[in-house]
Amino acid sequence: MKLLIITEQKSELSALLEKSFETPDFCKPGNLPGQEKLSTYDAFAVLGGCQEEPLKLWPQERLALESQLHRGARFFVEYTAGIDIYHSVGSSKTRYARPVLLDNDSLGTDFAVGTLLDEQSNDRLVPNALGRSCKPILQYVDNPKGFYCQPDSENLKADESRFALWMEKSNLLICSFRMSQFASAKFAPQNVWGRLLRQIVVWLGGSCTAEDVTDRMKEAYHLAQKVNPPAMAAQKALRWFTDADMLVEKDGAPYCVLEGLGTHVRPDGTHEIGRNYRPDCTGEASLAFYMHYLCKQDEKSLRIADGLRRFPADCRIKEGLYKGMVSWTPDSFFACYQDDVARGYLLPELWRAWLSGDYSALDSVKTALDYLLSTTGTDGLRMCRTDFLDPCKDRLTYMNVERNGQGKWSWGVSPEPVTAKQLKNMPAKCPSAHYNAFYLEALMLYGKLTGQEQYCRAGEKGMESLMAYYPETAREHSQTQELCRLIQPLAVLNWVTKDPEKKTWLYRVTEDLCKFKHPNGGFKEWDEGYIATCAGVKDGESSVLSENGDPVADMLYSVNWLPMGFAAAWLITKDPVFENLWQETADFFSRMQIVSENRLINGIWPRSVDLDAFEVYGVPNDVGWAPWSVESGWTVSEIAAGLLFGEWIRRHLDDEKMPVF
Repeated sequence: MKLLIITEQKSELSALLEKSFETPDFCKPGNLPGQEKLSTYDAFAVLGGCQEEPLKLWPQERLALESQLHRGARFFVEYTAGIDIYHSVGSSKTRYARPVLLDNDSLGTDFAVGTLLDEQSNDRLVPNALGRSCKPILQYVDNPKGFYCQPDSENLKADESRFALWMEKSNLLICSFRMSQFASAKFAPQNVWGRLLRQIVVWLGGSCTAEDVTDRMKEAYHLAQKVNPPAMAAQKALRWFTDADMLVEKDGAPYCVLEGLGTHVRPDGTHEIGRNYRPDCTGEASLAFYMHYLCKQDEKSLRIADGLRRFPADCRIKEGLYKGMVSWTPDSFFACYQDDVARGYLLPELWRAWLSGDYSALDSVKTALDYLLSTTGTDGLRMCRTDFLDPCKDRLTYMNVERNGQGKWSWGVSPEPVTAKQLKNMPAKCPSAHYNAFYLEALMLYGKLTGQEQYCRAGEKGMESLMAYYPETAREHSQTQELCRLIQPLAVLNWVTKDPEKKTWLYRVTEDLCKFKHPNGGFKEWDEGYIATCAGVKDGESSVLSENGDPVADMLYSVNWLPMGFAAAWLITKDPVFENLWQETADFFSRMQIVSENRLINGIWPRSVDLDAFEVYGVPNDVGWAPWSVESGWTVSEIAAGLLFGEWIRRHLDDEKMPVF
C-alpha cells in the first residue's frame, strides 16, 4: 500500500503511519505533486494537528485531493478546516469535554459503546455542513458522568456540531481535534487509544498493532512499576525541583518554589506551569529537603531547606491586630487557611525542631498558633478560612462547610462580617480533617515540645469535636481523603494524651482506611453516600472519583499524606503494623513515580492514577487540578518527606537518645 502524508511537520501520528505502510511519502501543504503522481497513491493522510492553527488547503490543492477522493482513494483528515462537503465554523477548547464512542461498526473497534476517551486540554474544530450519509464514531460530551464509560450512552443523540471522529463518506474519515502528538499529549486510557489508532491505520490500509501505539505512549511517560528504596524515590522527586526549575532564588539562595504543574496538557505535549508562590508548598518542600539532609548528610539539601524556610516565615504579619497570621499567598495577604499554615509553616518547623533539637524558631511558631487560637471556636475547631477586611480593624469574613438538605457537605460564607472575639465565642462546627486536623496536630506538637499544656489541651479538644462526627466528618473530596488526613494527627494525639480510648481512634481509622486498599497498592478513592463537597462537581473543585469502586488513587488530596502519617504512627506507637503500612505505602509510591525523558515530569507524582492500568487517569472535571496536575508541596514534597522520615525512623528507632513517646 502506498500512502501520501500531507503535513507541515512530522509528528507522532505521522511516524506511526510511516511505520505502518510499505511506501509512505511526505509532502507539505502547497507542495502537492501533480495529478498523475497523486493517482499512484492508495491512501492519503492530511494532518493538521501538529500546529495550533488548523490546516487550510489552498483551492487548487483541495480540488486535486478531492479528485483522488472521488476516484475512491481513502482519506484520513485531521484538524483541517474543510474538505469535500465538510467545513468548520471555528474552534473550541476541550478541557471539560471528552470524546465518547457512539459507534463500533464504521471502524470495527472492539470496545463498548459509551467508552470515554481523554485527550486532555485539546483544540477541536466545530464541524458544519456534513453529508447526509456521515456516521459519528466519537462525539464530545461535556463533563461526562462515568469513569471508563458514559452511563446511558445508548440515549446519547448524535450532534454534528460536537463530532470528534466520524465517517463523512465510506472512504473519508475526519477527526476534528488534534491527534498528531497523541503520546506527548498523554491521551488516556492508553489501551483504548491504542486500539482506536490501530483501527484508523488498518482502515486506511496500513498494518500495525495496538501495542505499536501504546509502546510509543509509554516512551513519553510510564509509571516505574518497580519497587525502589524509599530514599531513592525521594531523591529522584527532589531532583525534579532543579530539573524542572521549580526553585526561585532570592539573595543568592532558594527562597520559594513554584506551585507545580497546572491543569493543562496541551495538544503539543507541553504542560501549563503553576507560577504562584505559595508558602504552604514552600514550607513542605523545605521539610522534604531537610529530611534528605538528615538521611544523606547532603549539605546542598540543607542549604535549600534553609533558604526555603524563609518564605513562609516572611508571609507572617509581624505586628498589629493580626500579628502572627500567616497569609495564604503573597497575593492574598488578607486570607488565612489554617491547614495551609499548618502544612507550610507550623509542622515543618515543629518536626524540624524535634529532629534537630534546635527550638529557636518556636517563638515565632507560637505567635502563629496564638493568632489561630484567637479565631478558633468554642468547640476547638476553626472555620475553613478567614479573611480580614481592613488591617487596622477587627472585621473578618469566613468560609465554612455545612450539611445541606440532602446530607451533602457544601461550602458557605459568612452572611456578614464578624470580629475575632465573636469567632472565639461561637462553635465553628467545621469537623473537617482536611481543614482542621493538621492545625490541631500542630497545637499538640508545640505543647508537647515546649511543655505548655494549654496548647496540648486545645488540640485535644478540637480532635474530640472532630471525631465526634466520625465517620461522617466534613469531607472535601472523599471519605478516603479524611481517613488519610487523620492518621498523623491521631498519632500525635496518642503521644500527647496516653489515653487508651483515643488510641483506639487511630486503629479504627486505620482499619477503615484499609477497607479501600487496592491489590496493586495504595488506597482507592471512596465516598460513602457521595456527601463530599466536591463529589460530582462539574467545572468547579471536583473529585477524581465517578463511582465508589473506581480504581483511582488521589495523590493530591488523599494518599499523599500517608507516608508521613504512617511514619509518625510507627514512631509514636512502635507498632509493627504501622511499620508495615509505611513500607507498603513507600513501595506503592516508588512504583507510581513517573519515568520520562521529559525533565518537567520525570520523578513526579501527578494528582491521580488508575490503579488497574498503571497510568495517569481520573475524572478531569476539576477547575484547577486535573489528573496531570502536580503540586510541588502537597504531593511531591509531602510524599518525599514521608519516605525519608520513615527511612530516618528505621535507622534511629532503637537509638538510646530517641525521645520516649
